[in-house]
Amino acid sequence: MTFDKEWAELRSAAAQRNAVQINSVPAEGGGGAADLVVHRDDLGAVGSDAYELRTKLSKDGVHARPATFDAAIALRAAMEGKGVIRNGKSLVAGLLAAVCATACSSDQEPQSPYVSAAEVCEGVFAGDLEGTVETVTGATSFERRPSGRMDRLIEAIEKGYSSGRSWAPGGELCEMAAKGSRSKNDPVLRFHMYAPYDVNYPGSAVGERRFSLGEEAVANIRSAGIYFECVSPRLDGSKSRPARIYGGLGNAHYRGDAREDLMDNLRVVHAASLALADKLECEGSAGLPEELGPGLRELPPVGRPAEIDS
Repeated sequence: MTFDKEWAELRSAAAQRNAVQINSVPAEGGGGAADLVVHRDDLGAVGSDAYELRTKLSKDGVHARPATFDAAIALRAAMEGKGVIRNGKSLVAGLLAAVCATACSSDQEPQSPYVSAAEVCEGVFAGDLEGTVETVTGATSFERRPSGRMDRLIEAIEKGYSSGRSWAPGGELCEMAAKGSRSKNDPVLRFHMYAPYDVNYPGSAVGERRFSLGEEAVANIRSAGIYFECVSPRLDGSKSRPARIYGGLGNAHYRGDAREDLMDNLRVVHAASLALADKLECEGSAGLPEELGPGLRELPPVGRPAEIDS
């Protein structure tokens, strides 16, 4: 029921009650003073206050639970200030009930089916990396995806680690599908547990570069990945046998093969890996730095004798 309808019914009920006489004296032979004494102009002012509160609460309905109590206090104070005497408890209660009912039942604003770079992937890129995500994906608005994937991914890693296997599947953290995209190859972030021999594996893919990050990091024009180890109280035995985790970005938007383009791919994976390490409670952020600077050391391809600059 709308507030206007409830308000109208309250006014009608008050007028019809024989025991309540508004702007009047008790009827002859009556048993005492009237239950409620209120002046019509004051009643109108109170109604205005109530309507104003109702309008505000309707707009902020999703946050109305803590605000409703404050609104009730404000309305009661307004009524007392406008001369409604203490015997008018029934009307006060009715008004407050109408306001609270309106506030508490207000529907949330419908969610947009799209999110910004700051919100995609459960918000792991909010801050300085929003522009980087837009560059890497080639989009500024993304399809909204159900939340909770990070929690499911953590559960998969914990399960994989407890299995004792040298590697284990993980899962997808997020798919960064551009608004209106019909592609089946949208940029995606995935994690899994890797085997020891996956690091420093001989024979790099064409255009792939290696970097000194975590245990190893790789990047090319369309993808990037980071191999890192995690010691966590959530992973029993990880102090002697750290969990080996790989985070990878696939299907990045093609921009060229310049080092900075590859670094941007790597920054996206790095941010997601940091978020996962934090959620998994990895000690020392799993050895990952807080930020990737332009001076990240590049490693030579595996299998080619070369001295690595320190």
